Amino acid sequence: MEISYLADRPDAIAGLVVAFAEEWPAYAAETGHEAIAARFRECLRKDALPLALVGYEGGRLVGTVALLHDSVRSRPALGPWLAALYVAPDARGQGRGTALVRAAERTAGEIGLAELHAGTSTARSLFERLGWRRVEDLEYDGEALTIYHTVIPARPST
Repeated sequence: MEISYLADRPDAIAGLVVAFAEEWPAYAAETGHEAIAARFRECLRKDALPLALVGYEGGRLVGTVALLHDSVRSRPALGPWLAALYVAPDARGQGRGTALVRAAERTAGEIGLAELHAGTSTARSLFERLGWRRVEDLEYDGEALTIYHTVIPARPST
């Protein structure tokens, strides 16, 4: 999988909106497709939050992940966040989620972030396997959500 900045592939936004609407229909219905697209357009950066990465294979969009200032509204003191982790259903279970999380961690280090949080209702085993620490379990927007934390290693000075 080739991972690049969404800023280098803004054409991916339309596909991401469709993917998010299919994966999270309640979120899409509440938020609206144009608002989802606008949130992705806010991520068209490479050196500051918010930013997003996209994964392609054979010219096909297969995943994304974002680094954001905030994500879980009921936990405003936490952040920054790894969020919007998505892998196409037919591409799951083959290491793409791991690759996207690791790329986000590297990117976080490159832009000077010292830590990340993530909230998930579906990818607990992924974050635990990657060494993220479970912070808390809560109900959020009607779902059981687990919040994770990781420390981003300091980049050696050159």
